Amino acid sequence: MTVHSVTLSPAAPQATDPKKIREAALQFESILIGQILQSAHTESGSDSLGDLANQQFATLLAQQGGLGLGPLITQGLTKKSE
Repeated sequence: MTVHSVTLSPAAPQATDPKKIREAALQFESILIGQILQSAHTESGSDSLGDLANQQFATLLAQQGGLGLGPLITQGLTKKSE
């Protein structure tokens, strides 16, 4: 299993562009969905083609509303950047 980590330093620039915030939130949701799908398929065995399909499915699912986390994250980050 691949674990993605993000380290934020105090000097890291804050994104204030709503479009960038939304894109980052959707990318986060896509990664989360991908991890859920990967966990679900771990039991049945997985191959690299299946992993790629899961990643693409997760990205498309997140773009179409997914779990609904993208808009919530966007809203939270937008409030903090104001």
